[in-house]
Amino acid sequence: QPSAQKVPTSCLRSLPTMENNQSVPVQTELEEVKEIIIVGGGLVGLLGALASAKFVQVTVYERSRRHEPVEARSINLTLGRRGLKALETIVSPSCYRAIQELGQPVAGRQVHEAGKEPVFQRYGLDDTERLLSVPRAELHRLLMQEAQGHQNIKIYFSHKLCPERSWRDAEGNTELVFMREGETDKVIRPSCPILACDGSRSGMRKMISKANLATVVEADEEHSYMELQVPSGADVPGKECLHVFPGGDHWVVLLPNKEGPPTGNLYMTHSAFENFSESPEGYERCREFCETHYLQVSKWIGLDEMVRQIATKPKGKLSSVTMEQWAFGGEAPLLFLGDACHAMPPHLGQGVNCGFEDVLCIFTQMGAFPTVEALFE
Repeated sequence: QPSAQKVPTSCLRSLPTMENNQSVPVQTELEEVKEIIIVGGGLVGLLGALASAKFVQVTVYERSRRHEPVEARSINLTLGRRGLKALETIVSPSCYRAIQELGQPVAGRQVHEAGKEPVFQRYGLDDTERLLSVPRAELHRLLMQEAQGHQNIKIYFSHKLCPERSWRDAEGNTELVFMREGETDKVIRPSCPILACDGSRSGMRKMISKANLATVVEADEEHSYMELQVPSGADVPGKECLHVFPGGDHWVVLLPNKEGPPTGNLYMTHSAFENFSESPEGYERCREFCETHYLQVSKWIGLDEMVRQIATKPKGKLSSVTMEQWAFGGEAPLLFLGDACHAMPPHLGQGVNCGFEDVLCIFTQMGAFPTVEALFE
């Protein structure tokens, strides 16, 4: 990889702070730092790589294969003002245009309560305040394409962190062990900053917790979820809104796509899902459930197909993660971003937006500190 090039100050865009929207001067390179390591090549990891590459060389370690989509908890996601601002600031204009063209603007939610007329609830004051519903895999593809084309970013695929064999001490000395498919393990002892962006099941977080360097709280929700797919050709009205079907302790959310039918999720308690097994009795209970609570959704999907999906498709657990400390100084300064330090259930619609804002916040503040070590402290 070529060395990081110093960028003339005149070529740098001013980055806004989170509080007052005033511009902050951004230094062109970080003192004494020639590289940043990023663990995790998901959405937040790739945006972090693109932001870091403005200053230094970046090495990304990603567990998935080169042409394999990174594991995700949902098919679609909604980008709000925070997430879009981070993307607009960090990625190239052409990439940002492609993301906007990919997404379907959403002005509000259409709430379908049983026995009542649907009610439209606008997100903002008018149509200028909208969310953007985008397919997660396509957004990841665009960011990956942008990162792979950057001269200061190197991505290693099929590198799965082994937290049980990796370690870090109180002085920041760190050893990371990556298992590689079909190859010997890679062991590195970095003396440069590390960004932990490896998601809600973060191996980096497990390593920190194992070393008793931070208090971590991981809480499983009582609900699970499964993805619902509406067949092409289904006549679902209202592309400009998100459809919500509340059912008490269970609910369905359908997110619109710019092209094709919406995609969505059914949220329900673990025990309720267990009632709908792949047995004749389970199918019958599921059929009665769909007809009672989600008749309209079953008309769009098809009753038999909806029953089949609920009974057979895999279910995902909902969980949340909190860490009392996200930044760690020392020999190899370590910073957690995104779901790795503050995972939340996907139905809140804030996970990716929070992760993108993490990236924007940390890199807009770089100009206020003389060194990256001071920033991490």
